[in-house]
Amino acid sequence: MEEESKKLNRLKIREFIDDLTNEELKSFILNYARNNAMFEMSMKAHFISRINIDNDGSKYKRLLDELIKPKTSSHNKIGATQVRTIALILKDFVSQMMDALSKEDYIEAYYLAFYSLSKITYLQHRYMIKNKSIEQSRIELLKGIDLILSRDLAPMFRSDAEKALKELVLKSYYLPQEINLISVLDANNCLTLSDKSELIESLIPKYKKVETYTHVLETLLLLAYPEKEEGLSIMNRFSHERIYVCLKSLIAKSNKEIVQFYLDPKKIGFNLNLKILELLLSINEQDYDQATRIINSIEPLEVPILELKEALNDIPDNYFVRYFLSIEKWVNNQQFDIKSALHARAQQYEKLIEILANHDDFEWIQIYDELLLEQGYKKELGELYFSIAENFISQHIGRKASAFLEKMNSRLIHLQQHRMLDSIHDKLYAQFSHRKSIKSILQQ
Repeated sequence: MEEESKKLNRLKIREFIDDLTNEELKSFILNYARNNAMFEMSMKAHFISRINIDNDGSKYKRLLDELIKPKTSSHNKIGATQVRTIALILKDFVSQMMDALSKEDYIEAYYLAFYSLSKITYLQHRYMIKNKSIEQSRIELLKGIDLILSRDLAPMFRSDAEKALKELVLKSYYLPQEINLISVLDANNCLTLSDKSELIESLIPKYKKVETYTHVLETLLLLAYPEKEEGLSIMNRFSHERIYVCLKSLIAKSNKEIVQFYLDPKKIGFNLNLKILELLLSINEQDYDQATRIINSIEPLEVPILELKEALNDIPDNYFVRYFLSIEKWVNNQQFDIKSALHARAQQYEKLIEILANHDDFEWIQIYDELLLEQGYKKELGELYFSIAENFISQHIGRKASAFLEKMNSRLIHLQQHRMLDSIHDKLYAQFSHRKSIKSILQQ
C-alpha cells in the first residue's frame, strides 16, 4: 500500500525507444501518420532535405502546397492549430537552410528559402496571418537569400534564381515590409533599370490602397534612386510629409547616398525639414563638427518642435558632453524642456540646477531629482525643494498649500531623503507656523 501511494515518476520516451526495433518504430510512425495529418506533415518537413526526389527543389513546394491551400470563397481562413504547425515547419526549414549554407550547398539552401518565402508572402498578405514565429522565419530566410546572392554562383542558376525572386516581388499580393526581398535584390545588384521601373509601377497602386504602409513608399524611394526622372516622379506623386518619414528611416538604416540624392538641389531638391534631415545624416555619419554647425544654424520655429526634439534625442549623450560649449548659446535660447534636457545630457549639473530654480516648477524638479542625487547634488536639491515649497506656500492658502506639501513629502519619502525632508519642514515651520492648514503637516 505504501509503495502504491507513492507518486510514480513520469515514463520517459527513451525508455521505450531503446528497446524497440527499427521495424517496430517504422510501423508505429506509419500508422500514427495515417491518423494525424499534422504529425505526417511535420515529419515529412523535418526529413525532406535528405530525400532526393527532384533537382529543382519542387519537393519543398509540393509539401508547402499540401499544407497551405489557395484562398477561395469556401476556404478563406487558417485555424490557430494549423498556424502553429505551419510556424514549426517553417522554423524547421530555416534550420535546414542554415545547415545547407554551412555546407556551402547554396542551391539546396536557395530552394528551401525561396519556396518558404513564397508561402509566407501568401500567408501574410492573402490570409493576413500575423504570427511572430512566421515573421522571424521570414527575416531569417531573407538573410539566407542575401548570403546566397552575395556568393559566386553558377551563371545559369543565378539567372534562374534572380528571375524567380523578381517574379515573387511582382505578385499582386506582395507588399514590402521593413526588411524585404526587394531591398535584398537591390543591394545585390540584381535589379536592372527596367526591373526597377516595373516594380515601381506595380507598387504605386498598392501604396494608394494602404497609404499608412510606409515601407511601400520607402521601397519606392530605394527603387527610384539614382534616376532623376523616377525620383522627381515619386516627389510629384506622394505626400512630402510621408516622404520625409521615409527619408528619416533610410538615414537610420545608413542609406546615406540614397538620402543625399533626394536632398541634393541639383538632383531632386527635397527640402521639407531639410535641416533636420541634414542633422540626422551628420549624426549617422558621426560628423559631429557638421552636426554642430547645423544645430547652431537652426532658427526658432524654423523646424517643427517635435521633429527637433526627436532629432536631438537621436544624438548620443557623449556628443553633448564634448560639444556643449560650442552649442551652449543655441541651447540657452531654446524652450525650457529642451534647454533642461540638454544641460542634463551634457552633464552641466550646476547650470541645470540654476535653470530649475528659475523655472520654479515642482513637476520638473521631480524629473531630474534622482539624477542630481546620483551625481552628488543632495544639498542643492534640498535647497531647490525648499525654495519651490517656500514660494508655493507664500502664494497659496488652504487646501492647495497643504496638498502641495503632501505631494512633496511623498516624493522625498520615495527618494528615501528623510533628513532632507526634516530640514525643509524645519525651515518652513519657522516661517509658516501661523498657518493652521499646514502647521500640522510640518509637525509630522
